[in-house]
Amino acid sequence: MAFQGKWLHFKDDNVDAFLDAVGAAERGKQIVRETHPELEIGRDGEYFTAKLVFPGVSDIETKFKEGEEFDHPSSIVDASKTRRAVATKLSDNKFVIKTVSGQPDMTETREIVGDELVTTLEVGEAVCKRYFKRL
Repeated sequence: MAFQGKWLHFKDDNVDAFLDAVGAAERGKQIVRETHPELEIGRDGEYFTAKLVFPGVSDIETKFKEGEEFDHPSSIVDASKTRRAVATKLSDNKFVIKTVSGQPDMTETREIVGDELVTTLEVGEAVCKRYFKRL
């Protein structure tokens, strides 16, 4: 799968509007604006793992199987806050994680575009893109 490996965040589009839409606390907003997290995506049999590391702040790890509900963290400041979500692989270069219950009601699309991993986060009318380069 094209996603497997380590990725480093390097830029955002429209992140402030997105953070406002999800009701992020000021501390969460500050972390998102000031850090460049590392994302590691792996696969163990039928399960995918995604570990997001915010240097000096938190590590958030998620394990999921395509088509099955799973607990997905809904806060980078407090990983105990979760929402139920389902991941759907659309192609070797694209998958979508959609909230099925809990808040925020979000759609998260991860897609390989050229040599970048682009994560598109959508809540209502707010759309944010986060860009990662392969390490």
